[in-house]
Amino acid sequence: LANGAGAQVDYVAVSVLSIAASLIGGRRWVQAWEGFDQPCILWAAVVGDPSSNKSPAITAAARPLKPMELELAEDHQTVLLQHAAVAERAKAERKAWEKSVEQATKDGVATPSMPPAAETPEAPERKRLVVQDCTPEEMVAILRANPNGTLHLRDELAGWVDSHERYAAGGRSFWLEAYGGEPYVVDRKSNQGKPIVAPYNGVSILGGIQPERLRDALLGSADD
Repeated sequence: LANGAGAQVDYVAVSVLSIAASLIGGRRWVQAWEGFDQPCILWAAVVGDPSSNKSPAITAAARPLKPMELELAEDHQTVLLQHAAVAERAKAERKAWEKSVEQATKDGVATPSMPPAAETPEAPERKRLVVQDCTPEEMVAILRANPNGTLHLRDELAGWVDSHERYAAGGRSFWLEAYGGEPYVVDRKSNQGKPIVAPYNGVSILGGIQPERLRDALLGSADD
């Protein structure tokens, strides 16, 4: 892979390790000692000067993910068609129930309970192996459908670091918690009282960065 990409072997090797960690994710945990469990999450940076072929190395390592992502996308289309059929049935069931409620009101009898089939199911979320340039809140929604975690792939890690507080306060703390794999809950008014729950907040990260940008990122946040 390294020869084909014209890149250093360690560039490809560290990329492969991070990608492998993302595929294992929450399926395997390691217990260093009792009460200290760690999932398979790896944050990796390919560090090099401009034009040192960081991107080709990452691309070569991540190439096997493309057909896997394509297959997941195709499967999701089938799931969406099935969901559409169930949703239409739910609409019909709800209309029938509403008519029965109207009739019960006219007859002065007890209100019939809404049947489970009349409740419109939530739209299914797609399985994802790779995510790029994602807000923390959207990442939680993605993780809800991917209980083993995912890979956050950035060609330029500096852009990821700079985005931590761009979208909303707390972005930095979210990413720090995404290294632990613990459950994560987002409560927002826009969610209409329905929290977004990710049972496994675990994200492996892979990207390239220049030495100067890495230095600035680390020294600019020496507290964590």
